[in-house]
Amino acid sequence: MNEALFIINPDGDLISSSTFAPNSFKITNNSSDQSITSITLDLSTAIFPDIAYDPDPSNPAGDSVTKGFEIDVDPSSNPQTSGVTSHTFLKPLADGGFESLKIDFIDFKPNQTLEFSVDTDPTSTKGAEQDTSKHFGSISGLELVGATATVEFADGEIITGQFYSVPNGDGTPNIKASQVLLTSETSTAPTIEVVGSADKATVVEANQTIRVSGTAGTEVSLLIVEGALYVENGGFDIDPFEANTALAVDEKIATIGAQGFVDIPVVLQRTDEANGGLHHIVAKYQNSNSLSSTVVLELDPTSVTNPGDIPTAVLNAPALNDLAQPYIFTVTYTDNVAMKASTINFNDVLVYTPDGTTLLPVSF
Repeated sequence: MNEALFIINPDGDLISSSTFAPNSFKITNNSSDQSITSITLDLSTAIFPDIAYDPDPSNPAGDSVTKGFEIDVDPSSNPQTSGVTSHTFLKPLADGGFESLKIDFIDFKPNQTLEFSVDTDPTSTKGAEQDTSKHFGSISGLELVGATATVEFADGEIITGQFYSVPNGDGTPNIKASQVLLTSETSTAPTIEVVGSADKATVVEANQTIRVSGTAGTEVSLLIVEGALYVENGGFDIDPFEANTALAVDEKIATIGAQGFVDIPVVLQRTDEANGGLHHIVAKYQNSNSLSSTVVLELDPTSVTNPGDIPTAVLNAPALNDLAQPYIFTVTYTDNVAMKASTINFNDVLVYTPDGTTLLPVSF
């Protein structure tokens, strides 16, 4: 059976570790008899958005420090004989950097390992000098959870999977490493949503509930990564809820119930009062290498003065001038925190004839 293990584990702690460091990426061919012909690592699916490879000093993707693809050879370890023939940065970004890297091999045999390094940066730091106090340009394996690895074997089989946190010996998630075990087995992912809130929202309460839906009786892992946004002079091309540094990580294990979902309570935090509180949450089945979509919740107790307000609806109904044509009107829903669009449907808007006896059909 074809199999490969891909690990991202730079030296350093959670804040300072960076894929710039030697031996940050490590892939081992665990296949029984097939060589690997190529590997592709796409960062565009990572749970932290807008992270790019940064190999070009003339047009950096992030801060002022760059580094291209480098094979790291440790003479004390098994010699690197994987036969790298070329590497190509793919999916270029308009403002510098690339989202994907492909490495081609001539003879990457079973039981051989390749270790390499390359600079990856959040694009929000473009134009900034490297900040050693916050290390906001430092990307570890944790920020790259969700990145997609694709490996092609000599027999033509192509296997794809997504990186996830590496468990420590005590079952807690590693604070800076991620990995993906690429196997021939079919992999699926659960879905997640926030109970009572939108899937991207600012919340004032630390206690939240994440609903994970999928196959009944299946064990799932829920990963909660608190992030922060550190930038200079307002940063570059900042999106809502964007973070560029992981501050903390937690993992919850649960089993999906007979009804097809499990509700998992989580406690959000704001480790850095000024910049933190941006929680990126994702789930997967145990022993799977496919991830759910990412939920992002920002904890900010000061964001509203009265979080208990209920949503309001305002009707805009123009004069009805032509009975032969469809009548178009609008209803605008607002809330001072957030609203979940999927909870609004045609059952919320009822239209009757003038005498109140006939309910008319409504479409959205």
